[in-house]
Amino acid sequence: MSIAGSNVDEVKTTLERTMAQHDDYLLSIGMKTNVSKTELIYFSRRELLNSPPLLVKENNIYPSQTMKVLGVKFQNNLKWDTHVNSLVSKSKVIFAKLRYLSKILDQEGMKKVVTSHFYRHAILLIPSVAQ
Repeated sequence: MSIAGSNVDEVKTTLERTMAQHDDYLLSIGMKTNVSKTELIYFSRRELLNSPPLLVKENNIYPSQTMKVLGVKFQNNLKWDTHVNSLVSKSKVIFAKLRYLSKILDQEGMKKVVTSHFYRHAILLIPSVAQ
């Protein structure tokens, strides 16, 4: 869930109230919030010093500077350095492996390796492979 506001305290208060309502709903249908898997990140272009934790079911959830959602690494300062650096590192490893395999395998063998092992990364890194 996401909450927008003009300051961190406003967002925190609204988020705690919303989380309590969410938790009540889950309990009414026989489910519960897994606090150990609950994450918090405050997004802002300004540096947020001493961002307050979120109180969820009497547990403090402390804010992170980064959060990974469906493979995308988001940063609290709305920059993409962490995600881009991660992709660059992964691509270097993939290309080194492909370079090594290209010396051993023929074109058909390389095609099988790329489509079976590296295809999901290749789509992000080399759009021409996906075509």
